[in-house]
Amino acid sequence: MKKKCMCSVLKRSIVSGLVFVITVLVLAGCGSTAAEDSTSSQTTTPTEKIQGVDLSPKLKEIYDRGSIIVGNDSSYPPFGFIDPSTNKAIGVEKEMASKIAEKLSSVLGKPIKLEFESMNFDAVMSSLATGKIDLICSACTVTEERKKSMDFSNPYLHTKDVFLFLNSNGDKYHSLNDFKNLRIAANTGSSQEVRAQSLSSQITSTPTIADGILQLKSNKVDAVIVDNITGFRYQKTNSDLSIYEISDQEVTPQDKAVAMQKDSDDLKAIVNTVVDEQVQADNVNKWIDEYTNQAIKMGLAK
Repeated sequence: MKKKCMCSVLKRSIVSGLVFVITVLVLAGCGSTAAEDSTSSQTTTPTEKIQGVDLSPKLKEIYDRGSIIVGNDSSYPPFGFIDPSTNKAIGVEKEMASKIAEKLSSVLGKPIKLEFESMNFDAVMSSLATGKIDLICSACTVTEERKKSMDFSNPYLHTKDVFLFLNSNGDKYHSLNDFKNLRIAANTGSSQEVRAQSLSSQITSTPTIADGILQLKSNKVDAVIVDNITGFRYQKTNSDLSIYEISDQEVTPQDKAVAMQKDSDDLKAIVNTVVDEQVQADNVNKWIDEYTNQAIKMGLAK
């Protein structure tokens, strides 16, 4: 009798969680308005329709697997970096991914484990395209070009791009135009790399920002382009670096969001709920401060 009762509780939990998905989808304008007969004799499971809404193949895959696989560039403090004491990834994006896994566990009525995979950013992007990962939590910039091949959550952060350069060249750079045709380093596969390519043909693509900084200090490039959060962190711990922040008049600030494959509206609805909750609680800014300070203490901004 006890086992039977536990199964019943699990079923109710799954149904309740999926009703949450349906409600969010309908409110977001993604769900069907058609409702099935509430007296249907079909057994309700996560793979069948509930009130006219199917689970997407991706959400079903996550449910069946019992885990969600999230890709992250773990060489990019404070968003993702390796804690040398544990050799595990930590950072803003790990916190967000953990919240998403918690919400999925609640919605799907079973534990959903977080598998947080560390890789270079270009590998993160290709892994989503091939289905090796379910989500990108890696300070991913929303662009019109990327929207053609992937979906994004609601934004959780607005950033600007900045250029880092040596203090000895501080009098040379006063506008975005001053960086045209220079030797610029940028993280491979990043939106900053695209911006650099629009300014110059002398681009050095590096697997990590730290590699770009080494190129700069070795006088192999004139500047490194990064987001403002990362840039000011490097400037704070490198007295020989100056910074130029691209103004809103020169370039529109960029949105950072969680990325996923297209046609997963139910998964997207759940992720949006998590993102909105964290933004409203101001957790993203708190995580940025926490992990920026932690990265500096670890000497990861040199």
